[in-house]
Formats: sequence, C-alpha cells, structure tokens
Amino acid sequence: MLGYITRDGAPANLARLRPCPYPCDPDAKPAAVRHEGGPLQPLHQNEKSLGAPNKVARKPALPPFWNAELYGEAFGDFQGGRKKDEVLAGGAKRVGERAREKRISSTMGRRLEKLTDAMLAALQKRKDLHGGEKGVLLNAFHSIDAAKLGTVSPGGFIKTWSLLGVAVTSDEAMGLFLKYGHDKQGRMPYEVFTSALLAGRAKLVGMARQVRGPFRPSQLRRIDFSGKISYPQCRKAVYAPSGFDASLAVRSAELPKASLWLEFVYGYNGITTTSNNLFYTATGEAVYFMAGVGIVYDPAAHAQRFFLGHNDDVTCAAMHPDGKLVATGQVGREPYTCIWDTTTCREVARLPEERGSRGLVAVGFSPDGQKLVTVCTDNQHTVKVWDWRAGQVVSEGKGHNGTPPQVFGVTWNPNPGCDEFLTFGVAHVKLWRATKKDGYKPRALSFNKICSPFTVHCAVFLPSGTILAGTNIGSIAVFKDGKLRQVVPAHKDLGARAVAGVLSTRGLRCLCLSGDKRTAISGGADGRLLFWDVSSGTLGDLLRAVPLESPYGAGKDAPPKIRGLDWRPGEKPGEGSIVVGTSRGDLWQMEEASGSARVLIFGHSADLYGLAFNPVKAHVFATAAEHDRIFVWDGRRRRLLRTTSMGTEVARAIAWSSNGLHLAVGMAGGGVKVLDAANLQPLYWKKDRDAAIQEIKYSPDSALLAVGAHDCHIDIYSVAQNYKRIARCVGHSATVRHLDWCVDSALLQSNCSGYEILYWDARSGKQVRQNTRDVKWATWTCVLGFPVMGIWEKGSDGTDINAASRSRTGDFVVTSDDFGHVRLLNCPSLLEHAPARQYAGHSSHVMCVRFSPDNKRVVSVGGKDRAVFQWRTHALVSPEEGNAGNDENDRPRLKCEIENCRVCGRGSNATGPIVPRAPWDGGELGRGT
Repeated sequence: MLGYITRDGAPANLARLRPCPYPCDPDAKPAAVRHEGGPLQPLHQNEKSLGAPNKVARKPALPPFWNAELYGEAFGDFQGGRKKDEVLAGGAKRVGERAREKRISSTMGRRLEKLTDAMLAALQKRKDLHGGEKGVLLNAFHSIDAAKLGTVSPGGFIKTWSLLGVAVTSDEAMGLFLKYGHDKQGRMPYEVFTSALLAGRAKLVGMARQVRGPFRPSQLRRIDFSGKISYPQCRKAVYAPSGFDASLAVRSAELPKASLWLEFVYGYNGITTTSNNLFYTATGEAVYFMAGVGIVYDPAAHAQRFFLGHNDDVTCAAMHPDGKLVATGQVGREPYTCIWDTTTCREVARLPEERGSRGLVAVGFSPDGQKLVTVCTDNQHTVKVWDWRAGQVVSEGKGHNGTPPQVFGVTWNPNPGCDEFLTFGVAHVKLWRATKKDGYKPRALSFNKICSPFTVHCAVFLPSGTILAGTNIGSIAVFKDGKLRQVVPAHKDLGARAVAGVLSTRGLRCLCLSGDKRTAISGGADGRLLFWDVSSGTLGDLLRAVPLESPYGAGKDAPPKIRGLDWRPGEKPGEGSIVVGTSRGDLWQMEEASGSARVLIFGHSADLYGLAFNPVKAHVFATAAEHDRIFVWDGRRRRLLRTTSMGTEVARAIAWSSNGLHLAVGMAGGGVKVLDAANLQPLYWKKDRDAAIQEIKYSPDSALLAVGAHDCHIDIYSVAQNYKRIARCVGHSATVRHLDWCVDSALLQSNCSGYEILYWDARSGKQVRQNTRDVKWATWTCVLGFPVMGIWEKGSDGTDINAASRSRTGDFVVTSDDFGHVRLLNCPSLLEHAPARQYAGHSSHVMCVRFSPDNKRVVSVGGKDRAVFQWRTHALVSPEEGNAGNDENDRPRLKCEIENCRVCGRGSNATGPIVPRAPWDGGELGRGT
C-alpha cells in the first residue's frame, strides 16, 4: 500500500484499528494497537510535542467542517507536516518516547489530488439529473448507511464511489480518511467529507489554523505546514507546498555548507573621493578602492586581489614609499586607517580614530615611510601625525573649520631635510612644519593679492621646494617661499559644481611627477593629460597634451573627467606607464612613449539598479544604471562584451528573454526598450506609463514580458505580437519591486513596497485568489514568500532586503540588503533570523543580486557605490548535475569545481560536505561569517 506508514515503516489498515481507550488529556498516553503491519500508536491531537520546554495543553486541531460534539476527537493527517520521529536532514532519525501517527506521503498526496478532481467531475456530470453535487453525493452515502450513523467505513466509501462511477482503491480510501479525518473507530463522517470536497482546496486552506512564522528552532520539526503562515514582513499569509518535507525546514537552521569568494570588482571610485586614490605598486600593479574593498589589480593577468579589512566605505588612500604598503581610511561610527601589504593583502597595522570623528578624508606617508598623516572629517578636520608602527600620535592639530569636507588632501615634501607636509582644500593651503616642542604646526600660504583664495584639489613639491597646486577652475597655482607667485591656465573649466551634497567634478584633480622629477603631469575635468616641463625648478612650458577619448567611440560621449593618476617609470626614459581613473568609473592605462591609451576596467557613472544573467550563456550578464548606457559583461573573462546608449533615457531595470535573443530595458521615464541581444540594436520601444520601471521579467517560454512600475501596476506584453500590451495587473498598493514566473508561464507572483505578495493570471491580468501553494516557480527573486521567511535579520522592518535570488538547483538563496551585505542562506529559509554566510564590501544599499544560471557565480550591484561585485561560488553544483528535490537522496552533493581551491584545498573533483577555512585566505576570499 502507498501513502501512510507506521512506526516501523509497514502499511497501516484503518479497518483493523482498535478504539483508543484513553481520554483526551494532554498527558494521556496513546494506546498501543496492533494490526497486520505492526504496532501503530496514534498521536492525540492535543498531545504535548516532543522537546517542548514545558507541558502546556494545546487545543485539539480539527479538520475543516468537523463537529467534535457529534463525532468526538478527530484522527488523521489533516494537519500535514512531518513529525519529530521522521527522517531529518543528514539521514539521522530522532526517536522519541512516543511514536507518531500515520501520515500521507507526498506521492499519495498527488494521487489524492487527482482522485478528488475525478470525483468532482463525476458529481458535475450527475447534478443536472439528480440535483446539486452535494445532494448527489449525500444520497449515495445514505444508500449504503443502513444504520443511519452518519459515518462510513473505508469499504463503504469505496462502494459509494463505485456507484458514482469512480474507482477508488483501498489505499486511496485510507489516504482520504487520513486527509479529511476519521473518528476513533476508523470511520469518516461523510457530511464532513462532502462539505470539504465541494468547498475547494482554496477554501480548505483558508480554514486551516494559522501559525506565525518564521519559526524558532524548537518548532521546525512539529510545526503545522498545512495552513496559513503569517510573518511580520509580509501582509499576506503564505503557504507551504502540500506534503512539505519538514527536514527541509530543519536544514534552514544550519549554516550553508556552500560559500562565496570575491572574484572581481568592476569599476573605479571616481566620484566621492576628494584626493587622488590611484597608485602603482613597485611591481607595476594598480592599487585603488571601491566601496569598502581595497583592490590590487594586475594588468598583465587581468586579475585582482582584495583587502577586506574595512567594515565601512573606504574614502582615501596613500602609497608607502616602498611601493608595497598602502594606507586606506574609512568612514564609520568608529573609523580607522588600515596599513596593509599589497602583495598578501594582509593588514599590517590599524590606527583607530575617536568616536565622532566620522571618518578619514585624507592620508599620506612621510618620505621615509615612518610617519603617516591622517585628516578626519570632523568639523575641525583634525590632522594627526602618527608613528604608525607604534600606533601612537606624535602630533595633532586643527586642519580647517567648516562643514566637511573642507580639507581635500595631504602631501609630504619628499626633498631631503624637509620635515613638512601640505594640507589643502576649500580656499586654503597650509604648510605643516615640524617643531622641536610642539610637533607639527601649520602656516597658511599667502595668495599674495594675486587673486581671491581658491579651492585646491591636489599639490606636489618640486625638488626646488616650489609647490604646484591644481585648482577648481583647472589652473595650476605656483607657490614659492610661502606665497602664490603665479596662476597658469591649464585645463578647461568643465564638470559639475558641488550642489545638493554632490561633490564637484570640476577643475584640475590630479598632479604627479615623473621618476626623474623633470616632468609633471596634470589631469583635469576636460579629459586631457598635460605634460609640463619642470626641469627649471618651477612650472615651465607645456610639452604635450594627450586627450582621453570616449571609450564608446569618438563624439558619442563627453571626455571622461580624470580623478586619479600615477606615473610608473620604465626601464628607459620615456617608456613609462600612466594609470588613470575617471569619473565614469573607468580605469585606463597609457603608454608614455606612444601616448596610446586603453581601458583596463570599465565602470558605471551613475547609481546601479538593474542586473540580469543570460539564461543561455550562463557566464554573461547585463547591468543597468541610472545613466544613458547599459552594459553586457563576460564574467568568465571578466571583461565588457558590448555596450550601447539609451539616448536621452535613463535605465532602471533589465531582463534577458529565456531564449537569450532579446534584452529588455526598463526606463526611469516609464518606457521599455527591447534590444537584439546579439548586437544591442533596438527592436521595439513601448511607453504605456510615465512612472519609473522598477522590475522587468520574461516568462520561461519567452512569449511574455512582465513590467512592474512605481504606479503599482504590472503590464504584460506579448512578444509574438510585437510587444503588444495584452493585460494590466492592478491590485498592489505600492511600487511593484519583484516579479517571478511559474514554470509553465501561466502565473506571475509579485512583491510590492507595501509588503504584499500577489498572484496573477498572465493572460488576463486578473488576480489569482485561489491558493498557489503547489505552483512551481521558474525563479525566485521575491523577498516575500514561504521559502524566504527566514532571510530577514533581527530588527528588519521589511525594507532592509533589496533583492533575493534562489540558486538554480533550489538549495540556496542569496540576498542583498541596505547594510552593504551579500548573504548566503539555505533554501527554503524558514527559521527566524536563519544563519547565513555574510559578505561585506559594498557600500550601503546593495540594490540587486543574482545567481548565475549554472550556479557558478553570484553577481551583486551596489546603488551609490556604482560597483559590480562578481563572486565565485564554492561547493555548489550546476543544474545539469542534479536537481534539488524534497527527498534528501535527490539533492545533489556539494562539489568544489575550482582547481587548487583556496577554500577547501582540494582538487577540482572533490565532493562532499566542505567546511571553509578561515573567513578569508590570502586576501582573496570574501569575508564571511
């Protein structure tokens, strides 16, 4: 027989059960009854659960329409869910003092659904001749109930349905008795069955007892998964799939065996920094930072290493004279500066600042490398000189009063015998010189009535002691002996002024000297590199100008504004290299001899929101930011594949069709542009609203496109009809944020900012109010719903998680949140505050995260940090190697596919549970907890 088992795994027979002699008492022991299949010990519905902290009487659970006064106590599997003595994750079996009642297996559950559909169809055919369906069925039961008991045995039940033309096997009959409830004699009240059968599945689910989720560990093995489940972050009740395996719930209480490590970061911070943040190491690698990550980039290998020692955004950096160590300062409640080794990416020293100093705006090493200057972002811009190896402050002073940032940078005088440094910023330049008693004391340089004080963004010392300073209007100011001597026009005054808290991009932002100190290079907002003769000890003639053209083609975009610059001497004079960072987030390298320049790493110039993987080519993904371009990337080669302009439109969301042929882009102005994915040529343009598009998704069959927007509506477009709108889904009370399609493309689920989860008929646009608990979803990117109840951290208010993505095999879910974290959890995640591996690096508000279709990568995009983080998954399998199922034996084993893996130390064919080593190894593994 199928569908119900006893304690020893043998089939049960309801007709052979003896009545239970024990009263309905919370502490009553169930009767041990015997039948052909072995001992069966029914559980009283009000019995205390195993492992409960105290003995509290629970109200007996009753199946729908059951009248306890008429029929007494109800027995059966109408509550659903697995009991405590069942097989748990990992294969162990928990055996309690008392055995549990029979249950309906998931296989039998599916058989019973088909059977009840056949029963309803048979009643529908007979109702015209013999009255309504209810009358037809009750008359049939009455015909075999000669004693008028109102109950029926399994044999009588089978006979009744044979009269109605439906064949019911004995095991199916017993399954229905368990599902709809039976009394202690093993008989089922047929009026209860009739009412439940005709009520429909949706109504029965609605009548089920409501429980509150997400669950605590003590609840996971005994919770009723059959009814409504409510939890704080969702206004609508959610439901577990029929016959849900409780061992999956237990698994959500475990830390994921899989993990992530940071593989590559696309972009460069060319917006929020006030001073140069780009340097060459002694080995020719480039050092810079994005968000909260220090990056060492090897141009030859096109690979990166990462320093992950910061817990908030990095704001400034400085290179040690040895070309090996670098200092990076951050913001935060308790900010600090890290000195770390660029070879190993390991921390060497940490210099903490006082609470209230807000952060660091500038840092700089002394020429001998023994001292480090830090400038804080408090209102006084406190300047400290550290003996950084000892961790001691040797001097402290006030940099400049005013709302930060007022000080933009710091630079030491590298000339022998000169123990002094400059700080500069808004309308000031100060020279700090060492004294015998009072440490370093500042003296403001005089503008000498040549002009009004101006803002200085950068400065360098010439061997003669002359100071060259770059100004906010693009000129070079020359200071000698503490006074301004001349102002030389250099770069065009392009870029934006500082407004509404946005930092200025104007002026001359970078200055550096060649290795022989005879040439100076300046970089400005006009996108040009200017080479100056300084061999005379002061600013001489302009030697040459090298413009950086737009990387997207001549005339297609304005020249990139230069924000970072460093010069590395070559083996011979004139053979050096120059690395350049721009306000568009790009990293360039130019050869000194030829003046030719190329982009090493592309980035974004506006806040990032949209992200989508190519379903056909799993290593290819696309991004959309709030600017006029969308980008398509090759994650395997870590390079930009192609890009195209959106014209005057600004992109917010992006989606690939399931066949990989089309790429749809949702705009901030409400339009949708469809591109040919192969060449990014426009195919269609649709605009049916003015509200910004928030989410966009193709159906699994690529026939439909769903578009969710800020106007609370979802539009459905037919691809075959040239993207004609065929339906509009109306019902949400706030911005539609997330969409998912079911596997057959018939239904759509959506989340909104009002904490709702709704379901829709894709063809009609009507809201589906029937229960959808057993619908199979092709993807899961919604942050609300049964399988993601536990993704919320303690104290979350429902807005903290911005995106979620289920792995293709269904075993894991990854989330991104407002705190700069990417988190990996087991799926389904049902435990309250479920354990997760947490990875930092982004700035606040990580707007989107997605698993690749082959499970090999995860990509996350920041909002304000404009960074794309590409993570490599560790110990996940690709979908073709197996599909996750409810049966533990069906779930694919974890596998490490990385040769010489730095996490597990195994070869590429290692399988089995793998526990990662230390949180980060060699600076390359993403920090996880």
